[in-house]
Parts: sequence; C-alpha cells; structure tokens
Amino acid sequence: MMRATVQYFICIVSLLLCFSAQGRLIDDLFSAEIEVSSQAASQRDEALRTAFEQVILKISGSEKTLEHRAIKNAKSQLDDYLLQYGYRRNGNTLYLTANFDGRKLSELFKVNQLPYWGSRRPELLMWVASSDERGKRHILAANDESIFIQQIRHLAKQRGLPLQFPLMDLTDATSVSISDIWGRFLTPIGDASQRYRADGYLVAKVAERGVTDDEPKAEGEAEKGRWRLDWVVRVGDIRKSGEVFANSRDFLAGPFMNQLHESLANEFALIASGESQLIQFPIRVEGLQGWQSILDIQRFIASVTSVQQVKLTDYSPTFSRFEVTLTDTPDHLLQAIELDGRLQQKRRDPFALREQSAEEETTYRWVATE
Repeated sequence: MMRATVQYFICIVSLLLCFSAQGRLIDDLFSAEIEVSSQAASQRDEALRTAFEQVILKISGSEKTLEHRAIKNAKSQLDDYLLQYGYRRNGNTLYLTANFDGRKLSELFKVNQLPYWGSRRPELLMWVASSDERGKRHILAANDESIFIQQIRHLAKQRGLPLQFPLMDLTDATSVSISDIWGRFLTPIGDASQRYRADGYLVAKVAERGVTDDEPKAEGEAEKGRWRLDWVVRVGDIRKSGEVFANSRDFLAGPFMNQLHESLANEFALIASGESQLIQFPIRVEGLQGWQSILDIQRFIASVTSVQQVKLTDYSPTFSRFEVTLTDTPDHLLQAIELDGRLQQKRRDPFALREQSAEEETTYRWVATE
C-alpha cells in the first residue's frame, strides 16, 4: 500500500511540474490584495469580490473560469469562502487584503471539474530585450525600475507566477548578448540561466512595430497597436510561445502576463478525476528545541482538514523531518501554515551560485518560542 501511495505521489508531482527542479511554493495562492480609497462598506464589498476573482484567476489561469455558473454562485455567497480580511497602508495608498478558504476552493474546482493549478509552480528567469523609440536595444536587468518591469512584477504576483530577472553582471554580459535574445538563440541563454537555479527561462523582445504608412496593412492591422512583444518559454521539455500588441510599451505588460499565465496553466493545471488518493508530503523543520515543539507541530498539522496522518521520521539537533499524509493537494495545508505563522519557510537566494537540493524548498523554521 505504501509503495503504491509513493508511486502515486511521484506521478502527481510529475504531472504537476513536468520540469527538472521542484518549483517554487506559492504561499499566497488563496490571497489577494486590492487598492481601495476608504474602509467604507461599499468599497470593502466591491474589493472582496475583486479579490475573489483574482484568486480564481490565479488558480485556473483563465478568465473563462469566471463565467462558470459554480464560480458565479460562489461569488454571490462570498462569506462561505472568506477566511479573513484586513487593511494595510503603504504611504498614502490603502489596500484591502483578503484570504479565502483553500480547502473549499479546491473542492469547488474538483466537484465542477475545473482546471486547478496548485501552489507548486515553475520559477522563470526572464531574458527580455527592449528597443526604445530610437531603436536602441538593451536587456532588462534585475535592478530595472521601469514602469514596464514594475507592472510585470505586480501582475506576476497577482497571478502566482514566480519570476526573476538576470543580474546582467559581468558573467551574464559575457554569456548572453542582445543578438542572442533578439534572434532567440536559446543555447547560450539556456547555459547562462543555469547559475540562477530557475525551473525554466523566458526569452522576449519588445519593439515598436516597423510598419510605415506607405506599407499596406492587413485587415485589422491598425487595431493591433504600435508596440509588439513576442516571447518563448522553456520549462524542461515544454516550449510555449506567443505575442501581444499595445499602443504603448508599458501597456504590453498586462496582455503579456495574461497570455503567459494562461499558456502555462494550460500545461500544468489538472482536472480532478473524482478518485480519492493519498499523497505523501514531506516537511523539514529546523530549530526545534525539545519534544514539546515536536508535539506542538504534530498537533497543528494534524488539525488541518486534509491531513490524515503526520509522523516524525527523522530527528536531530539541526533538523527534523515529518511525513504528512494528505487526502488532497498540499495547497490548503500550505495556506494553514502561512496563516498560523509559527512555521516560516526558508527562502532560497535566487542568485545563489551554490547547488541546492529540492528538499530545501520545503524547509521551515519553527518560531513559536522566539
């Protein structure tokens, strides 16, 4: 039975990931943050509905899901899915943050056989070359603060797409050129991407379209927009591509991230078969002081609805390992961990040059007694 369960778990991971690394855990899969002008009830209710739609899009990857009858019904009964909400202020801007019940949402998607993309997602390294109005080209780096890059980062967070940009230091500059990105020469780009330990890489170019008034335009050509972004993404053996248009370079970010998200979700999202299977989910915890902390962790994890069993498999002064048996995907266990706050996930350095094992992706630190 155990061997069959492990084999099933390996199969599920293969289907979910389909890439060599383990992917990034999205810890806010069921959360959204909406800008509001006040804490008035009308503003709150509208923001909560918008937040719910954002979470549905983050999970499904497709705006068509919002038109499904079950999703519309759930939106009209928002209190059944809302766990908590609150406000935060950043300068003069006020935000409403909403957390929704991951267990109920995953059940909603399962019952209605909607495509569901869980919390493990491929981290992409973004190689983007852009030309300005004068035709001068440059590569967008990690320290770029342009409106275009800020919008991409913001939209990527909304959609649950982990990404990073290259440092474009001396190592990158001698490995990848503008011509490599512009011409989609993927071999040098793929080689240069290995230092970042990402799960895949995306190559894109942004340019003003070269159609002049003297050239004939195809039907609908003028409506496409002055600027064009075309992209290709590689994740393991998977290759996807697309293109978007806009009248401004900055306005390309929205349709680009929507297209990328939907394309990846079509590849990685699963539709539940209706069969109940057990999944083994390992959790590694550092910094445990004595057996009381171990018992506290076991009690907490066991309290999550989707957890059938939690077992301590290794213990040492440096780390302990727990094997958690789940009746569903790990998503609402991860949500419970995030909301509880006593287990804090260790983040890997996206620019680290050292080798990192997949196990480090699920390493936590117990902070209950700190």
